[in-house]
Amino acid sequence: MIGFEVKSGKKKIIAANTGSTHLFFMRVVDPDRDEIDLTIQGVDFEKSVQHKWGHWKLKEGAEFEIRVVETENPTLAKRKEEIENKPRSWESKLKSYHRLKKQLEEKGLI
Repeated sequence: MIGFEVKSGKKKIIAANTGSTHLFFMRVVDPDRDEIDLTIQGVDFEKSVQHKWGHWKLKEGAEFEIRVVETENPTLAKRKEEIENKPRSWESKLKSYHRLKKQLEEKGLI
């Protein structure tokens, strides 16, 4: 399977699964905080499981090396959580679809 190899100093994580794998670098600035984070997580759609390899608060000067790799031995996730298939989320998405479809039809785009 293909995944991400993330190195920082001597620490190395190979994040991969059979669904999707995500690396999020996020900056948050508001009156209460100013921070930069890295989150590595993914979803195995076949098993309805979310994998979480980690979440780190970063400081100025933090360095990472990220490579796309083929691996049969990804790092085990620190946490796994079952994903509930919530019907409400599908209902909400369907409502959004119909609303957006109507807007596009009114503009003559479809």
